[in-house]
Amino acid sequence: MVANPTVKTSDHRLTTFLDFSVSRNSWWVLLLLVLIGTGLRLYNLTYQSLWYDELHSMIPTNPENTILAVIEYAKTDQPPLFFIYLHTFFKFFGYTEFNGRLASAIVGILGIPAVYLLGRAVKNQETGLAAALFTTVNYYHIYYSQDVRFYGLLFLLSCLSFLFFIRAIKTEGWTDYLFYFVCTTLLLYTHYYGIIIFVSQAAILLAVSIRKKKARSLFVSLAVGLGVAICYAPWLPTVLQDSKIQSFWIEKPTLYFVVTYLLEYMGRDYISCTLFLAMGVLFIRNWLSPDKKTPLEYLVVVLWILFSYGIPFVWSLVDTPLLYVRYTMVTLPAWLVLLAIGYQGIQQRNLKYAVIAIIFISSIANLTLRINYYSRIEKAQYRQVSALVQKANTTSLPVYSSSSWHWNFYFQNMGYRVQQLTLDTLPDRFWLVQSHSHQEMIKEVNELLRHFNIRERHEFHQANALLFTKK
Repeated sequence: MVANPTVKTSDHRLTTFLDFSVSRNSWWVLLLLVLIGTGLRLYNLTYQSLWYDELHSMIPTNPENTILAVIEYAKTDQPPLFFIYLHTFFKFFGYTEFNGRLASAIVGILGIPAVYLLGRAVKNQETGLAAALFTTVNYYHIYYSQDVRFYGLLFLLSCLSFLFFIRAIKTEGWTDYLFYFVCTTLLLYTHYYGIIIFVSQAAILLAVSIRKKKARSLFVSLAVGLGVAICYAPWLPTVLQDSKIQSFWIEKPTLYFVVTYLLEYMGRDYISCTLFLAMGVLFIRNWLSPDKKTPLEYLVVVLWILFSYGIPFVWSLVDTPLLYVRYTMVTLPAWLVLLAIGYQGIQQRNLKYAVIAIIFISSIANLTLRINYYSRIEKAQYRQVSALVQKANTTSLPVYSSSSWHWNFYFQNMGYRVQQLTLDTLPDRFWLVQSHSHQEMIKEVNELLRHFNIRERHEFHQANALLFTKK
């Protein structure tokens, strides 16, 4: 019996397309991943209200503010790059919560090809595509791509900084040094954890230089690093001022924080976590194999993880706690690349396809079915409370809050503003809007109940609206 040649050709094409190691299809696979990632990051983009932290991004970047005012605000939050980006985005596309989330989503989408390039620089195209796929469906990356904060940009610039760091070490090309200089400077102006990455790279450079024994490479790298430091010097007074803070809301980390963080990154998708654990074991076996010389790039990835966790961990133990899971978006790219290298340690091609399919399906099912990411309310509902009060407040009673600055974003187009709550100057009838911790809201209401009665109470997720009248 003669086999059907058409079927053979079709099967071969399908297998070739799925094979991440085939160079001519890598860009098509990457494009597909970017399209899927775009859908996952744009779907239900404004389903939930902006929450407390997002309002700290939105309000200062109002396009009516000057760029100097934006930079001045950044001195009380994080370095100004993300705020300048938002401010510029709003000037061109309009000042809305959708555009704020869209600006973050665009940065998040760019993180997918960035991690591909990083993985390719560390090992090969297959590593890059596997890392890109893991990023595409990664819960943590999706979440912060839909959050109007700087974490998506932190991920993107961490990828690019280490991409050109690794390429500069390997090729010593001037263009790689130049792009490293630009990306690392931008990273430092995005978040204070950029300093940790910069210090980590200095330590890694020292370890690599000792191994390579190339004085010229070390000299050029130190010169580029000095240039980065000089460019960051204008922001150092703010850094030094913030370093004097003796107490912070972050708690001291536990000794097993890494396990907690990894589960958080994966959205507690235990099926994917199990497979990723196996990939981690494969990476370690490959890295420590006595039959092979450990690639320099592997050492960089491992030290990236160790230093970016270890530096803030030690600091948190001996001084003010500053290790927090969402700040470690600078470390997430390294984990994704490490796991992608472990994935390549799977020898059987069919098993590789099965692992990729299971991770993809499990991640999507976890997002949509188990944790209901796109339909579950978990952010404080400022928008819903504001809409209710605006509709119910037909007699234009005054509205008060102990966080009026935040609430006025949603009241900005009304004929009145939310006033700061002061217990000694309240009228006989007024609305109170709240969004604090549950204990703080109860304490605030109990204070008011000494002299007022509650006529209406409307409770939303982490936000309330109450109508008070004088006793």
